[in-house]
Amino acid sequence: MSLITRILCTMFVTLVVVACCPANDTPLRAIAIDAGFDGADCSYHSITLASDGRIYFSLSGHRIDKNVHFCCFDPKQQKMVFSREINEALKNEDTTKTVPQGKIHSGLMEAGGKLYFSTHIGYYKDDRQGRGRFPGFHLMYYDLKTDKLVDMVRGPEGEGMIATSLDAKRLILYGLTYPSSRLFKYDIKAGKLTELSNPHAESADFTRSFNSMNITRLLAMDPQGHVYGSCLDGSIWRLDKQDNPVIVPHVNVLQGLSGTVDDLGRLNNNWRAVLWDDKDNCFYGTHMGTQSLFRFDPDKMKIKPLTRFSAQAYRDTGHTYLSKTKVPLSQLGMAMGPKHTIYQIVHGRPIELKGRTTYSTVARLVTYNLDTGEYKDHGPISCQDDRRVTFVESILLHPSGDIYTVGSVEVIGEKHNYFKELRETATAGETRGEVYKIMLVRIPRGIMQ
Repeated sequence: MSLITRILCTMFVTLVVVACCPANDTPLRAIAIDAGFDGADCSYHSITLASDGRIYFSLSGHRIDKNVHFCCFDPKQQKMVFSREINEALKNEDTTKTVPQGKIHSGLMEAGGKLYFSTHIGYYKDDRQGRGRFPGFHLMYYDLKTDKLVDMVRGPEGEGMIATSLDAKRLILYGLTYPSSRLFKYDIKAGKLTELSNPHAESADFTRSFNSMNITRLLAMDPQGHVYGSCLDGSIWRLDKQDNPVIVPHVNVLQGLSGTVDDLGRLNNNWRAVLWDDKDNCFYGTHMGTQSLFRFDPDKMKIKPLTRFSAQAYRDTGHTYLSKTKVPLSQLGMAMGPKHTIYQIVHGRPIELKGRTTYSTVARLVTYNLDTGEYKDHGPISCQDDRRVTFVESILLHPSGDIYTVGSVEVIGEKHNYFKELRETATAGETRGEVYKIMLVRIPRGIMQ
């Protein structure tokens, strides 16, 4: 087949795919809810529906003077219950004298009526303005019955916890730290914190010198409590019975790539989002650099590529959209919905509005049905007054049919200058230079069928 013929065939296939899966640019009308902390400039995938029927989430930031806020929203009453700075529970730590606990980067995981979580560093600048170093991550929980935040243990100085998973049956927490990729195990019953072997093929020095995105953001866990992680080169590791990380042979995240891939797309081959599916008895995950959706069967040790799970406009490009960090960026929030359909909020091309600020991205809802192979870009998310939702890293599918996320919402009107000053004080790298407020966002029922 000649080069010209191959190009024409590729163009035809691309046109057919786009025609079958057109992007919908009609905004999904959402409701933005003030979560109670203007100083927040980011939020990750720490949003969950607890057994008490309330939604819990966190508001994180990069300020040197504020800790992360732990928040609660009552969906029945449609109102915030509280937004609390976690320093009320920190033991033997004066966060006015050290770099604070700026983030909750991992999920909120429930067991026995308690929501377990870990804390992470938010302030990275060398100038600590007279404060001491970051004291180390905390492993904590919120007691649903007593309404108390409880501090269990603190990790080594300078290390934040960037990925945490809970074995709810054995009450064991596993976590991976930033910046040194140190793996820890915490036995909740025994109150014992243990450092495990480093699972990464790369050294900690290389990880720091390259960029922080090399460290996987999610530790996967199957129903039996087996812990899995990924590496920069796409290798997958699993903890053995002695909790030693072992590279799994014959499988690599790179085997899950779909569509066009360029050098930037191969720059980081960790998985970004990953979840367990009871129906297929396997993991589904996304490749960091290209947002390719893949199926990982840990029993058969096979990875199967499925689709490009990005916004429609980027499905035929070689990598995911470049944020202001200049690193190919996929999103953390992914959830299994009705009819064996995966939901994710991704970042698409900005939507320009006359007389309004220009933003780098806009949040879009996409779905993929695992049984039929149907992909759909449902469109951009906008709130009241056409305020654009520009950046998110989470998703929660509520039984009512509503969809919740926590993200960056455009600020307009008289509050614009106020939030402009706040974002100039501290902001996430992905949204640097933009004016926004971190809010709880609800997409009313109707999307999930």
